Amino acid sequence: MRELGFHNCALISHEQPMRSTQRLLRKRAFENVTKVALLPCREPVDHFFSQCNHHNLSVVELFRNSTSCKPAERCFVSHDRFVLKTFVKTFDEVVLFHYDSIESVLRFLDNHMPMRRVTLPPGQQYTTNAPRKPDQETLPRGCDAAALESYLKSTWTYFEFCSRLPVERNLMTLVRRGGLFTSTMMLAV
Repeated sequence: MRELGFHNCALISHEQPMRSTQRLLRKRAFENVTKVALLPCREPVDHFFSQCNHHNLSVVELFRNSTSCKPAERCFVSHDRFVLKTFVKTFDEVVLFHYDSIESVLRFLDNHMPMRRVTLPPGQQYTTNAPRKPDQETLPRGCDAAALESYLKSTWTYFEFCSRLPVERNLMTLVRRGGLFTSTMMLAV
């Protein structure tokens, strides 16, 4: 991607630390254009289980000798991709959507963006994790689902930001900047 450049891109899907995204968006190709972020939102506890699975960590083992939610941090993946303060300074608009709805979002965008140079095969499933093991996703008494969700929201602004706005399957929420993102609009996909 970097070799080709981004000057001919209508959509860039790039999971990077926020500082890399900022560096990219400071390039001349992005001057005087509206910068819109597509932000998939996910239920915090489910996302936590997925991150543990990504690291091949058993939640049961992770909390074996703990009475708090602090060990959850061992499962965190790329928390530097979303930093709220930086995010609101970098993008003019944000589209939040349920993470499972990416295919619907892309179909919706196809009607509003230039034709793709590289077409993607329909129905393709892009996964980075092995299948999850529900028997390894049992939370201890000292960190039940409600306590874990609260802990996750307090340690990563992504969860707190997504929880402030309605994110439902087959709906997107468009948020426009106005100080802190203030104007919202629901879009059916």
